Amino acid sequence: MTNNEALGSQLWLAAVQLIPELLLLLLLIILAAGDRLRFMYRKGAPSVSLMLPWLAVVFASVLWRMLANGTEAASANAEGRPPGEVAGIQYLALNAESIMFLLAIAGAFIAVLLSLGEEREQRINHYFFIPAALLGIRLMLTPSNLITLYIGLELFSLAALSLIFATLDKRYKHLSRPWRPALRFSARSGAATALLLFGMSYIYGLTGELDFSSIRAGVSDLKPYTSLVYMAILLMACGLGIKVAALPFGIWVSNDEDTNTGFSYTAGAIFLTIAGQGATAAVLFHLLEEMGIVQLLGLNSAYIGLQAIAASQIAWGTVALLRQKQAAHILGWASVINSGYLLVPIALSLAPAHSGSLAPLVYHFSVYMLAMFGATAVLSIVQKAVGHGKLSGMAGLYHRSPGLAAAMAVFVLSLAGLPVSGGFFAKVYIWLGSIAAEAYWLLGVMAVCSLAAAYAYFGFIRQMFMRTGSDERALPLPIAVSAGIAICAVTLVVLGLFPGLLMK
Repeated sequence: MTNNEALGSQLWLAAVQLIPELLLLLLLIILAAGDRLRFMYRKGAPSVSLMLPWLAVVFASVLWRMLANGTEAASANAEGRPPGEVAGIQYLALNAESIMFLLAIAGAFIAVLLSLGEEREQRINHYFFIPAALLGIRLMLTPSNLITLYIGLELFSLAALSLIFATLDKRYKHLSRPWRPALRFSARSGAATALLLFGMSYIYGLTGELDFSSIRAGVSDLKPYTSLVYMAILLMACGLGIKVAALPFGIWVSNDEDTNTGFSYTAGAIFLTIAGQGATAAVLFHLLEEMGIVQLLGLNSAYIGLQAIAASQIAWGTVALLRQKQAAHILGWASVINSGYLLVPIALSLAPAHSGSLAPLVYHFSVYMLAMFGATAVLSIVQKAVGHGKLSGMAGLYHRSPGLAAAMAVFVLSLAGLPVSGGFFAKVYIWLGSIAAEAYWLLGVMAVCSLAAAYAYFGFIRQMFMRTGSDERALPLPIAVSAGIAICAVTLVVLGLFPGLLMK
């Protein structure tokens, strides 16, 4: 075989490995060109007929690459070799990071379904930014070096920032300062980028390497610089957390001194919030595992610090949750609580008495994503019908729409972590991990906060089933939105009854 033939064969193999990424990139180009030519504004919304099957094809291609690479990845692990990669992107294989990417694609599919109940302009915004966010998440989840990680994070952040600006331009025209949430988010995102790059510069300066495997090989030389390593980990963790955690507050919290009682819901924005939280948690896990700095240098206090951060976020979110009167704000602080839960498996993976596993994080992320998608969609429907976003607007929902009330009950039970829902086992797996790591104080914080939060979540049940509303007319519900809500509710019940389907 000649050199040209060998090079062509390598390029072909690389292209085959990157089929899902190339499909997402092609979708992004088509949507951008369609928006430029006003293609998506025509009657019949052809972008919908394009998005849904295209995302299904991307999902199938990701699953195919995972199964095809499963044997190769298993042999690489057995021989101690690093997994294969193309341009700094690891192959999709049968691992938790790839499962997380599959869940993100499935979440994007459901978000597109739910978006069909919104105004046409807002739907168009989602269709353009979701593929860009998925590309960013893909690069974030399985990078082989710091540069690929940074590119993925910036791609996701730009998609999120663009969607916030586009959403505010449509949603908040009646407010005096509609640009404030987007300005806050852009400022936080810029500060987080600076922190992340500063932390990366410490790692590069100490090791002279950007590749994770090379950094891991040179970790033993970092023992004289332990304090600088601590600083690098702290800066990178803060940069990752702030960059994505800045997003929820631009969506959930009112930006006009709480005078806005509406619900600033868009399916694309909720998708970016939840997918970003899950991807960031997986990235932090991946960084700590791939570089092996904490374990190889014996930085045992690092896992205690991460546990403290997770416990503080859960406690802070729970206290704020109990004070909320707006239904949307209750779900917003539930998002803060669950982002704390996503940090717990990462902290426990660093404990000396616990073996690292991403499975509890993946399970909790899937349940959290489905519950939040469904709950926010139901709340949006009710808000349109009653004209406000207060919790009292849910009164008598069982009499107006029994199916919608039953689905909302499943979502609330999952967020509360009660039985017969996927949320129950999501919390049980994390609690069992705390016991295995002997983090009993963290278990106590989570148990107390879960009981307190369950009281706040019960407010939805009380309003829907034990109160009567002023209007008994049935709520209008588009078929696509009904399908999206049904998918979320049924999947949560199935995961609650058969948790092993995902954990295995």
